[in-house]
Amino acid sequence: MTQGSGGAERRKQRRVPMRFPVRVQGRESDGKTWEEMSFCEDASAGGVGLKLNRPVVLGQVLHLSMSLPQKFRQYDLTDPSYRVYKLVRNVRPLPGGGVRVGLLFIGKQTPRGTESRPGELFGFVTDRKASLFERGGTRDRPHWQGRESWSSDHRWSHCSAGTYPS
Repeated sequence: MTQGSGGAERRKQRRVPMRFPVRVQGRESDGKTWEEMSFCEDASAGGVGLKLNRPVVLGQVLHLSMSLPQKFRQYDLTDPSYRVYKLVRNVRPLPGGGVRVGLLFIGKQTPRGTESRPGELFGFVTDRKASLFERGGTRDRPHWQGRESWSSDHRWSHCSAGTYPS
C-alpha cells in the first residue's frame, strides 16, 4: 500500500496482484503524443500499478485501455476494454531501467485544461499539505501555480510543467 511523505497510508482500497495487458497513452509537455504497451501488476477500485519504460512525472495524466475486472470498474461494466484517464501518483525508478508507476483512476473525462495545456500537471488541493507542490520545485516536486478546478467528485490543482528548471 502506498504511503505519503509523512508515512501515513493514502490508499483507500488494498491493491490485488494481477497481470493483464495495458495500453498506456500520454502527452509530452509540447503536446506530442506517445503510446506504450505494459502489464498491470496490481489493481484496486481506486487505481492500478504497472511498469513503464517511458519516464513519467507526478501529476501527469495518462489514458489507459485494459481488460480490468468488473469489480474494479466504476463504469462501462460490460465493455471488453475499460478506457480510463489516470493520474500519476507515485513513480519509483527500477533497477535495470524503467519506472514502477502508481496510477489513480480519474474517470472517462480528463481534468479541465489537459487538452489545451498538455504540459499541465494535476494533483489534489490536499497534496500541497503533503509537499507535492512546493515552491521552487523540480520535475519530481512540481512548483505550485495556484489554479484550481473541479472534475467529477475531485478537486484538482494545476501546476505548469513550464516552471521546471532544466
